[in-house]
Amino acid sequence: MKFLKLLLPALWIALMLLVPNGAFAAEDDIQLFLNDKKLSPEVPPRIVGEGTTIVPVRIISEELKAKVSWDEKERKVKIEQDRTTIEMKIDDPIATVNGKALPKLDAAPTIVDGSTLVPIRFVAEQFGLKVGWDGTSRSVLLYKMAQDSATAGDGGGQAGNGTNGAGTNGSTNGSGNTGKPPESGASAGNGGSAGSGGGKPGGTDGNATGGGVGSGTGSGATGQPGNGAGQTGSGTSRPGGAAAGDKTLPALTKLEVAGEEIVIRTSADVTPKTSTLNNPFRIVIDLPNATLGAFAKPGNAGLGGEIAVQHPRVEKIRYALYTDNPSTVRIVLDMKQKSDYHLTETKSLKQWSVSLADKKFTVVIDAGHGGSDPGAGSISSRKEKDFTLPVANKVYKLLQKEPSVRTLMTRTDDTYPTLDERVALANDANADLFVSIHGNSFKPSISGTETYYSRTDSLPFAKLMHKWLVQATMLPDRNVRQSDFKVIRETTMPAVLLEVGYLSNANDEAQMYTEPFQDRVANAIVNAIKEQLQIAGNPAAQTPQTPQTPQTPSQSKTQTQTQTQSEQTSKQTAAQPDKTSGAGSVTTASEAAKPAGTISPSQTQTADGAKQAGTGTDKTVQQAK
Repeated sequence: MKFLKLLLPALWIALMLLVPNGAFAAEDDIQLFLNDKKLSPEVPPRIVGEGTTIVPVRIISEELKAKVSWDEKERKVKIEQDRTTIEMKIDDPIATVNGKALPKLDAAPTIVDGSTLVPIRFVAEQFGLKVGWDGTSRSVLLYKMAQDSATAGDGGGQAGNGTNGAGTNGSTNGSGNTGKPPESGASAGNGGSAGSGGGKPGGTDGNATGGGVGSGTGSGATGQPGNGAGQTGSGTSRPGGAAAGDKTLPALTKLEVAGEEIVIRTSADVTPKTSTLNNPFRIVIDLPNATLGAFAKPGNAGLGGEIAVQHPRVEKIRYALYTDNPSTVRIVLDMKQKSDYHLTETKSLKQWSVSLADKKFTVVIDAGHGGSDPGAGSISSRKEKDFTLPVANKVYKLLQKEPSVRTLMTRTDDTYPTLDERVALANDANADLFVSIHGNSFKPSISGTETYYSRTDSLPFAKLMHKWLVQATMLPDRNVRQSDFKVIRETTMPAVLLEVGYLSNANDEAQMYTEPFQDRVANAIVNAIKEQLQIAGNPAAQTPQTPQTPQTPSQSKTQTQTQTQSEQTSKQTAAQPDKTSGAGSVTTASEAAKPAGTISPSQTQTADGAKQAGTGTDKTVQQAK
């Protein structure tokens, strides 16, 4: 046994030395976006080496409709799209593009969990994508650029459905969407007849004529070259997806901040389409059948840019030619916080103004138990309901200071709303969050804080809440746990149930009924709510107070959980909106009167609504030691 104790640490150290340095790079929060669409690869992106981001090759190739093949013998991946072929070998920093070896990559391809990961910037740029990095959200941002607009050709004009004539600075004629030939087109020349057939397309959604002189024309359907000097082309091309002189497509002419509004102006009428994206929160404004105009980068019609702004709600503004068929300009407002927005048109100016306001959220705070249901009993015979209500009321008062939050309370006094009424209050109000406050009870030796969730969509909120709650209680961390409690199972928004501490533990109970402890817990709950909703502003002030040394619980081997709660023998009046109570407007689940009737000690209601024998306590968490 003594030999094993010495051997195991040595083996662990040896294993750590064998693991590559990049294997432990942070990877759980790297996000991947293509044209603001979040991608979900089977293996998360990660940062390796000196800051190189690698991503699964398959997710990129699928989005770009590229062909990916794998050579098991050579451990080589091949990516093919149009005229570009990239070949890379696992653990080899040398890659080839169209058969030509390139300088050493920043990171070699590798295999993780059966997926091949490659350096994203190298692959994306080979296929014409713009690559960006948002450090705030730890996101890789990819943008697929639209095709370039028409430019003057070199080496001969294009005859209608025929062959190129000889000469220099030839002209191109045609109309229609980029990449799609028009129904008819022609290039004329002296000494030849006009050709008939498909001309070479010009700009995006419009007519384009390159400047210059060429020779040769197409003749009839065969397109044989003719003789003589070709006509001089007229017009010039400009970046942004449409040729100069084209009156059919509006161009973006102004994008700026005016006061607290975002002003968008175009050369002709457009009807914007709006949407939002989360994590981080962004407002997306698409201008269909429009071009970037002067906002485009010379030499690259689709490449947009960004505008740094001084605005209370907007971090920055980004724009690009999102698609070229149809030509669509996308404007993205990267927000500092979640906000409501409204677009107002000034038709005479061909202008839209985006006004922003604090987003209104609805949060339900549930003080567990109440009225005829006292909840769990404490080690000194105090009632759980007398702990949950003061904390809930403190949370309510703090949230009243947040203008963007409307707070609904399931109860504000010693009454008992049923579980169904609590769930209905939250669902009927279409609430954004639900928080149920409780105290636990079991063996005197068990101490600590637990946070429960039921549905997977509530897990991120549960983790966030638990982080704040454990910091505030300074009790042992008993982790985030999943359970089937009715109030967090049947509500339709992110919902958590908090077991703040153990009333059956002398140390926990001594703190839980004190004002400083309850203030810290209330502040923590509010901070978690604000962070979850991305509400701007500093977290609520906290003044942690050092508690007595908590008792450390023994390690659990098995665990069973049951939750029981009292049920009235008669129905209560349904919730009424906006009941005035104390500091502001509050809606409760139990409104008109105190609960009617009494409850039999042998008949209580479980968390899922089933009847079972009980003692009137809310929960019993049994853990075999």
